[in-house]
Amino acid sequence: MNSEDVWYMVVQKLNDTTQRELADELGVSASYLNDYLHFRREPGAKLLEALGLQRVVTYERAPPNARVDRPDAALSRQVRSDDGLCHTGEE
Repeated sequence: MNSEDVWYMVVQKLNDTTQRELADELGVSASYLNDYLHFRREPGAKLLEALGLQRVVTYERAPPNARVDRPDAALSRQVRSDDGLCHTGEE
């Protein structure tokens, strides 16, 4: 199952009700549901749980010459010092 399948599950539930009613049923805010339906938000834990789903992340090897996205901001704060150890910017 992919994110598009999840979106269709939500849309199918919406066929029988309003966004506000569905948001209440799913335990999320109406504004969050509207943002999700218009691809401005990812499916969050509450939404997935209400649908009986859970997020599972996988990683694949990128093809040669593929653009690699910037690492997570928390990881990018790590700085390698002269002593060869990684330190966070919090020290």
